[in-house]
Amino acid sequence: MARPDPIRTTSREVSSNSMCQRLGRPPWTPGSTAGNKPPSRSNPRNNTSFAIAALLTSVTPYHFTIPGRGHPNTPSTTGITDEPVRPCDDTDKVIQHHHIYTTTQLPPNMTDLTHFDLLPLQLDPQSKSLSSTSSSRALAAELSQLNALHRSLITSDTTTQHGVPPPPMPVNPKRSAQVAKLRDSGNAEFHKKKYGDAIKFYTLGLQMALTRPLWEPSQLVREEVSGLYANRAQAHMALQQWAEGSVDAEASVEARKVGNAKAWWRRGKCLMEMGRLEEAREWVGKALEYEGEEGELVAQYKEIEARLEKA
Repeated sequence: MARPDPIRTTSREVSSNSMCQRLGRPPWTPGSTAGNKPPSRSNPRNNTSFAIAALLTSVTPYHFTIPGRGHPNTPSTTGITDEPVRPCDDTDKVIQHHHIYTTTQLPPNMTDLTHFDLLPLQLDPQSKSLSSTSSSRALAAELSQLNALHRSLITSDTTTQHGVPPPPMPVNPKRSAQVAKLRDSGNAEFHKKKYGDAIKFYTLGLQMALTRPLWEPSQLVREEVSGLYANRAQAHMALQQWAEGSVDAEASVEARKVGNAKAWWRRGKCLMEMGRLEEAREWVGKALEYEGEEGELVAQYKEIEARLEKA
């Protein structure tokens, strides 16, 4: 079994007699343990191995290491167990002269825990959704995601009768077809110069793509939303809504950084139109790092440099 990364480690030297005293058993004497005989409650003199097992099992789940007899820092036994441990040869020497290291496995966010908050959660008996009277936005966001996952498990037509979601592949084609249809409808309205209607179709497509079941591949969602955000940014730019176009173009880049030169260029254009030339130069320079010597981006970068020299 692979050794887990330690989070908090405590080291203590334990002699066989002190362990037996903690367990309320007679003290260990040399020669009382024969070879590798496993610990037994019926043999009160077999205390060494029983003490090891009791120490380890009383604090499970612990990752334990019993140093080997060849070198104090050379482990001979490692692992996670809740069962008694069979002692190795010369266990009495190991116990008497070395250490038993126990590594407490705690979640990363528990290491800095300083207090405990009881959250006022409520469960709706009908919808089985969780709510809270707390004003915490972080808690509200977590509950919203949890409730969305619960609803998708219940309402999805691909979920089994026991509430188990299907495999992530193949993807349910119905939603993909709906997203593609909304994108095509938005493109058609854009070519008719009905930019407001195009924005509505792109927004509906984004809502459809972003509400995919959480067990479906995230890469598929990224591909869909990157194109929809880029198209909606172009529609905002046609209406000279530079701030909205900048936000949508940046969202498209966040979903897909490589192979998305149009979204990079569109945000650069929006920043230029808003007079944020320094930010535009930094943005387009970063775009060139991802997209290489893309012609439109190179020309845009030169234009920004020229405008900065005149300013």
